[in-house]
Amino acid sequence: MRVIPDEEFIQMGLGLNVLKMDYKGTQDSIENYHKNHPKCCRVWRNAERVRRDIFRDGMFTNRVVRVNVIFKLNKEYQRRWSSSLYKYYESQTGFSSCGQVLEQDGDNVTEAQYKK
Repeated sequence: MRVIPDEEFIQMGLGLNVLKMDYKGTQDSIENYHKNHPKCCRVWRNAERVRRDIFRDGMFTNRVVRVNVIFKLNKEYQRRWSSSLYKYYESQTGFSSCGQVLEQDGDNVTEAQYKK
């Protein structure tokens, strides 16, 4: 079994949020987003324990790789969410160790929280 490196998990997290991001560019530039914004993303291995119903999900895992991505929302999502104060978003995605998305959540954040 291949171990997925952190950078690959970050790229998967960015890919799930690209439509919400205020970032115009090609796929190549999206792949370089983390290099241009080094504080945008974090990977937490074994971040939490999750119990899944093997009969419902067809799998069982107790380890999650959590990827947090923080970015500025594009104008469409700011308008859609009536977000005048919150122009930034923090996405939290839980992946299995083999890269399957297990859960995804997120929340709006202020500019002050974004700049931390």
